[in-house]
Amino acid sequence: MSSIFGTLGTVAGFIQFGITFFVLLELKGLFFTLGSIFIFPVFATFPIWGYFLWGYSNFLLTISFMTLVIGGIMEAKSRD
Repeated sequence: MSSIFGTLGTVAGFIQFGITFFVLLELKGLFFTLGSIFIFPVFATFPIWGYFLWGYSNFLLTISFMTLVIGGIMEAKSRD
């Protein structure tokens, strides 16, 4: 059962990565996008700070972020 959560989290992570990459590329440019990738928590938490700082909201990005977080929590709980 834990492999289901791991797979779901991986798919959600790839979706979030793709959407975040293209959104940051369009909003701020290549150098900001590459810089935020190297500072992983900045890139991974974009749905949160992007909403509060720039008012950017995307339904698919928000859903993939929530799926990634919930999948990670469920995966961690199933390993205990």
